[in-house]
Amino acid sequence: MTGGELVVGGITGVLGYVGADVLDRFLATHALAGTVTTGTQGGSLDTPAAGQVYNYQAVAAPMGIKRWGAGLGVAAVPIILAGFIKGPMARSSLQFFGIGALLRTLGKGATDLMVMLTGKGATGMRLYADEISASNAAKNAAASPTAQLPSVAPVALSGIPQQVGRRIGGCCANCASGLPCTNAAKPQMQQQVPPQANPTRAAGVPALPAPAPASNFRPSPIPKVVLGTPSWRSKRVA
Repeated sequence: MTGGELVVGGITGVLGYVGADVLDRFLATHALAGTVTTGTQGGSLDTPAAGQVYNYQAVAAPMGIKRWGAGLGVAAVPIILAGFIKGPMARSSLQFFGIGALLRTLGKGATDLMVMLTGKGATGMRLYADEISASNAAKNAAASPTAQLPSVAPVALSGIPQQVGRRIGGCCANCASGLPCTNAAKPQMQQQVPPQANPTRAAGVPALPAPAPASNFRPSPIPKVVLGTPSWRSKRVA
């Protein structure tokens, strides 16, 4: 394999990875619907159908048969077609495209496996918190196929909705389950009352006058006494 084939193969491999990723996300999510008139939400709402989860949870949830089939198919088709291509450049391009798509599919499958193995431990909750939350939300949706979640603004434009259980700073005790938070479970913000700098003045009592500054007291200097010459020194010795 020449250097040119490696370069072209590397580019097509990245394209295969991106193509498989886009296809998987397209199959996992649903179209936005509804309209809003406030904020910068793009005029759309995330409205899951009965038995579905929100889009931000759907991608991180474990892949089903449809997603697995699409991922393996987009990887296998170019690799099979490469066997009928005689040109080395075109053949390596198809092979690398299929390898890139296969790596993306197997990588997501490996993540799903790690979530299944470590989802109940502290390490798994630390490393795969989003995936565990999405997996629990998908299980709850599958257990209640007739239940429908409320419409919310897309997370990408408005942030994580406060009514959705997803590790929102202690929003609810069962945030990992993906269930909606209740008003009773939301943290109550306590009003901070600033302390009064002068309670007596606030109560209407006049403040006491400030003490007068002490005067600059300087002690008087001690007068110097000039002693005269002793009389016995003024006399001449005979």
